[in-house]
Amino acid sequence: MTSAFQDIRYALRTLAKSPGFAAIAILTLALGIGANTAIFSVVDTVLLKPLHYKSPDRLAMVWESLPRANVSHNVVSPPNFLDWQQENRCFSDMAVFLDQPSNLTGAGQPEQIAIQYVSTNFFSVLGVNPMMGHGFSLQGAGSSGQIVPAEAENQTGTNPAQTNAVILSYGFWKSKFAADPNIIGKTIALNGQPNIVAGVMGPDFDWYVSEFSFTHEHPQLWTPLKIRPEWHDRSKVGRFLRTVARLKPGVSLAQA
Repeated sequence: MTSAFQDIRYALRTLAKSPGFAAIAILTLALGIGANTAIFSVVDTVLLKPLHYKSPDRLAMVWESLPRANVSHNVVSPPNFLDWQQENRCFSDMAVFLDQPSNLTGAGQPEQIAIQYVSTNFFSVLGVNPMMGHGFSLQGAGSSGQIVPAEAENQTGTNPAQTNAVILSYGFWKSKFAADPNIIGKTIALNGQPNIVAGVMGPDFDWYVSEFSFTHEHPQLWTPLKIRPEWHDRSKVGRFLRTVARLKPGVSLAQA
C-alpha cells in the first residue's frame, strides 16, 4: 500500500507540472470509458439480455410495401390487417398498435401523455401478462382477439374489451399514482372520457417501436383499439397501423 501511495503521489506531481497534457489525458480516458460504457449498454440490451416476451425469436414486425413508390417498409391499413389476420398461413396470431398523445386529467395536474391503442390480443401475441389486474378481457363481442368493432362496444358492460379500459406501464403507475396497490378498478380521464384501470404491467415490460411512432415516446398506458365501420372500406382509410405477429410452430422468418 505504501508503494502504491508513493506511485499515486508521483503521478499527481507529474501531471501537475504539465496541466495541458493532464487535461488531454483525462479527457481521452473519459471519452474512452464513456464510449465503452455506451457500447456495452447497447450490446447488453440487444444481444445479452433476452427480451421479456414469450419466445421472442418467434415474434416479427409485419409491414406493407409500396413497390410503385419504391417503399419496402410502410405502415399498414386496417383492411389489409384484417385480411392478413384471416388469410395468412405463417402466423398463429397478429396484433396491431398505434401511438397517440392523450390528455390525462383527474390525477393531479393535467398533462399530455403517450398512450398506445392496441388490438385486444396484443399482450397475448407478445406472450406477457400484467403484473397486477388482468389484460383486456376477450369474453363476449370481440372475443376473436381482433380489433374490436365499434358496433360491438357495450359501454354499460363490465368487459374491458367493450369499455374504456387501460393498462398502465410500471413506471407510470409509480410516478403518477405513487404505486397505489388499489389502483385496479379506479377511473382516470383521458381526453375527458372515463377509463377504468384494468391492469399494471411489470417493470421488465418496455415495449416501444420508434418507427412510424406519432409520439416518439415510450407508451405510458395501453387501451383497446376499436375499429370503425368505415375502416373496412379501402377507399376511406389510409395507412397508420403497425403490426406485430407470432410465427406458427415450424415456420421460420425466412418462410414468412
